[in-house]
Amino acid sequence: MTSINFTTPLHGIGGNAYTLTRVAGADGLFSLQSVAHAARLFLLDAAKFIPGYHPKVSGEQLGALGLDRAEDASILVVTNPNAGNTVNLAAPILINPANGSGTQIIVDDDLWPIRVALADVV
Repeated sequence: MTSINFTTPLHGIGGNAYTLTRVAGADGLFSLQSVAHAARLFLLDAAKFIPGYHPKVSGEQLGALGLDRAEDASILVVTNPNAGNTVNLAAPILINPANGSGTQIIVDDDLWPIRVALADVV
């Protein structure tokens, strides 16, 4: 379990303090649980499941995490197993593994949809 402090509250959920936990037996799948309330998300490691996924990340967004390069961030995508195993590619979560800071960005481009079947992108 890793503590994650988001630089801004998560979109649609709120709160800055979360714990990120690997799901046992499912390499690359994580649970993100709010410290303050019952909100929980499931996240996939984009590098493992969607190797061609490279959203645009600004220098300002990287700087807020204490990073200089996007390659140094862990990029996770929200998955929804209740909606046919879809993933949200339009709002990835970036984490600096060195300091535990995180941010959710909104990708302003039509290339990455809000909801797409995981089977269509792996």
